[in-house]
Amino acid sequence: MLEFNVRKKISSRLNRLKFLKECIAEHVLPASVPTQLKQGNKPFTKAAKAYIEQMCQELRDELNV
Repeated sequence: MLEFNVRKKISSRLNRLKFLKECIAEHVLPASVPTQLKQGNKPFTKAAKAYIEQMCQELRDELNV
């Protein structure tokens, strides 16, 4: 059962990483981005991109542990 949970967690992290990379490629902000980074009509700012890239790096770090 423990092995199943670990695989499920890894799969979840990989899916999240893929989703965030697609958000960057498509210039779309996920709902998890803080409202301070959402600026009116500008759909994708440099600060928002940096925040998403940081989230990607944190996921990569978790997966490499």
